[in-house]
Amino acid sequence: MLTSELRDRVDRSITAFLWRQWVQLGLSGEVTQPDRWAIDPEALLAITLRMGGRDPRLFDEVLDWLCLNGRSMSVQRLKNLTRQDEISRVLAEAVLAWVGAHNPALHGWYDRRRVQPPAHPISPGSVRVRVPDPILAEFGVLWPEVAPSGNSSSPETMDPAAFAFRLRAFFGVGTRAEIVRCLLTGGGETAQRIADVTAYAKRNVHETLTALAEAGPLLVERRGYEFVYTLHPAGWGEVLDISYDDPSIVLPEFLDWTALTRLLVPLLLWLDGSVVLSPYLAASGARELVERIKSDLILVGVSIPNGRRAMGEAYWPVFVATVDRLLARLGD
Repeated sequence: MLTSELRDRVDRSITAFLWRQWVQLGLSGEVTQPDRWAIDPEALLAITLRMGGRDPRLFDEVLDWLCLNGRSMSVQRLKNLTRQDEISRVLAEAVLAWVGAHNPALHGWYDRRRVQPPAHPISPGSVRVRVPDPILAEFGVLWPEVAPSGNSSSPETMDPAAFAFRLRAFFGVGTRAEIVRCLLTGGGETAQRIADVTAYAKRNVHETLTALAEAGPLLVERRGYEFVYTLHPAGWGEVLDISYDDPSIVLPEFLDWTALTRLLVPLLLWLDGSVVLSPYLAASGARELVERIKSDLILVGVSIPNGRRAMGEAYWPVFVATVDRLLARLGD
């Protein structure tokens, strides 16, 4: 498969993946086969802000969704998830300001004192900009003027995909809801692992874990030099309105969205630049990329083909197989 063909395929698949996730959270559209995992709203937003501009309608509709559902989102988590990438950080600040300017209940998100435009304007996609949106432009983001469409709805909290919002209805928007989501869907974890998954500081996570342990529902077990924290699903069914006798209402599956956030952007950006490379350089660059995102691929649940003996251009099919497994994991 040519590099351009692989790039186009990944671009289509990831765009379809993003649409499917957002529709399950209330964006206007239809999903024929719902996912069984719990969606991480801030991680999904971080990915969409960075890559969603490839589909202008998706970018615009996500802004509309945020105007309606912004009070159920964590600004701090979004900032934590985007702070390592300057473009993502700027886009997040710009979008938060845009939503705050269009929703009086979130007016605190629009603070001109936060405006620190980048040295060069940022364009989320290749869309032609005749009249730039004035709020986004304050942050150096070039995008056509956009207004809330009113097409979005609130998440159906009983759906597995919207499990995060069901927990936030119980525990509020903060560390407690994210920790419970992590432990109920993913099983026992260490404090460091929970901090990685929830995108909160380990100190804050540890304080919340201590409070949960003191309250009773959290099991703490020492394993070597670390403590492992576990929430047993039994007992949570009645609280969360989950019937274990009804197979259609069960706990959702776990997907490490923070790892997905870290690997998707480098993959898509590398593919954008790979089309100008020779087959040898493309294969060499692909090997380096896989080494860089290997740990996150594993965390997402993607097994990596053994390419140790594939030298030079022979590594390219190994890379294509790795990408195919990632796309299959995401429901392609």
